[in-house]
Amino acid sequence: MPTVVEGRRGMSLVYRDRDGHTVVYVIASGPIVPIPERGRVQIERWRPLLRKESDGFSLIVWRQAGLVCVMASDLVSEGDVGRFKQYFAKVRASTELSKRY
Repeated sequence: MPTVVEGRRGMSLVYRDRDGHTVVYVIASGPIVPIPERGRVQIERWRPLLRKESDGFSLIVWRQAGLVCVMASDLVSEGDVGRFKQYFAKVRASTELSKRY
């Protein structure tokens, strides 16, 4: 669905997993947003920022192809965050730009 984040045009997708957890994936264009090194974690071959917010949500933030990408979810326990990381890896791998002719 079309989305506007702080004046930036983007798109968002909402997914509900088999256990009823919600994952929101937002992609926004615009100027480069700095993503701090502190809080980055290794997930397969990528190092996105992972944050657990005090309001019961987890965030994964990264840049890809000049876009700011964010996944937010109510997956916050240690086991749930592991699943959230798996969701990130699937999304990141499936949106990887490749040269195919």
